[in-house]
Amino acid sequence: MVGIFKGVNLVITKGQAVLNIPEAIYFLGQGSIFNIPMPVIIMLAVFIIIVFIVKFTRLGRYMYAIGNNRETAEILGLPVQSVRVVVFSLAGMLSAMAGLIMVARIGTAQPSIGSDWALNSIAAGVIGGISLVGGIGNPIGALIGVGIIMVIQNIIVLFGVSPYMQSAVSGIVVVAAISFDSISNMISSRRKRLTKLD
Repeated sequence: MVGIFKGVNLVITKGQAVLNIPEAIYFLGQGSIFNIPMPVIIMLAVFIIIVFIVKFTRLGRYMYAIGNNRETAEILGLPVQSVRVVVFSLAGMLSAMAGLIMVARIGTAQPSIGSDWALNSIAAGVIGGISLVGGIGNPIGALIGVGIIMVIQNIIVLFGVSPYMQSAVSGIVVVAAISFDSISNMISSRRKRLTKLD
């Protein structure tokens, strides 16, 4: 789907930046309230809403149940398909919001920007303790993971690493984080099997 939407994006924009962005939306990316940048305020608002959904709503409980074991959730009668549609729709809406804020920050829509951000998002989640197989993790961990990724990227820039190497280093961090998660899952599942045998 990434490839499909990237191709559609390039066809629509013809590979050129979209200019003449309405100035009314600039406030979302460049404005501030009480000296707090608007992107930070929006991030905190979204974070609070997500924490509320995950911790205090039925949808949040269903998300964890389906993530832990989709087959068991179906047997228990949970609306698996409906929950998945809602969750993916929320993810799409938040992605669109992030894109709008980025456009408001830079004042133009670049068709090629953000093509390598998906892996960083996955790595941030994994570093924050979110399992790739689902059912484990929380929004606070994801936020911490994002902070760690940003610190790593800033260190790379401060050390004067070549721009061509920055993507490679970021990729290594992503692979290391995902590999660590996979190894941890294998070790824990092996321990469970050994415990059952005992």
